[in-house]
Amino acid sequence: MDWRRSGFSLAVAVAVAVAVAVLGCGLAGCTNPNEGDSVAVIGDSITDLDQTDLHEQLGDEYQLVISGNFGSTIEAVQQEAKFVGARDFDQVIFNIGTNDVIASLSPVKAAGYIFLKRLLTWPTLSGAYSNLGKTIRRLKDGTTARIALASIPVLGEDFSSKPMRRVVGYNKNLQAIARMEGVG
Repeated sequence: MDWRRSGFSLAVAVAVAVAVAVLGCGLAGCTNPNEGDSVAVIGDSITDLDQTDLHEQLGDEYQLVISGNFGSTIEAVQQEAKFVGARDFDQVIFNIGTNDVIASLSPVKAAGYIFLKRLLTWPTLSGAYSNLGKTIRRLKDGTTARIALASIPVLGEDFSSKPMRRVVGYNKNLQAIARMEGVG
């Protein structure tokens, strides 16, 4: 693993760990009222690759259940979300969307995700936003879990590239969904 990947992995793990630590107490100083919480993290391969870092960052203070799968899009994690919704988790964190952005870059990439993940619909960002909103509402209606959405990381080094513009747009839409749904 090169230094960029391990640094990237640690950065994502720290971001999710911070979300876990402040979810429910805000950014104002608090004495970790979330200690002992059960936390489900749903995501893609980035989430999967960060499992070790997350466990190291959070230690034994939290009961972690992490579901991260290679190539997962928001549509592809609906089963995991249903599983989480059927349990009594204190916190649910979605760390997903990178593959939705990649699939949106070209018809060939979209077709690859349809084949890889056996998606039922053509992957679009509007579909991803819609699926995420429905999933959040289903969790809010069926559980008392606090929900957070993690922004996705950069794609490449050229910040003016099409992939990066899509990442920026996705993350802005993610913030809007979080505000609209009343989640973190």
